[in-house]
Amino acid sequence: MVKFALLIGLNYNNDKEYQLKSSYNDILLMKKYLESGEEFDPNKIFVITDEQEKKNTDFYGTFFKILKKIKEILAIATSNDIVF
Repeated sequence: MVKFALLIGLNYNNDKEYQLKSSYNDILLMKKYLESGEEFDPNKIFVITDEQEKKNTDFYGTFFKILKKIKEILAIATSNDIVF
């Protein structure tokens, strides 16, 4: 059994009405918990944010990149695996 996790933290920095302050911290805390408390392999935890320095990577949070990562995980996961 393999445990996969996709953690998404979007602060919506370009939208003052919906802007959040701590989603990046929340996903880092969740990642730490999954690794230590639930024994997830750190290499099987994928983090997507809308942090500006990640804008040109596969881990910058756009609708299509999030959907792509979900499809990638589901393509390799088996019925015995956990996807979080």
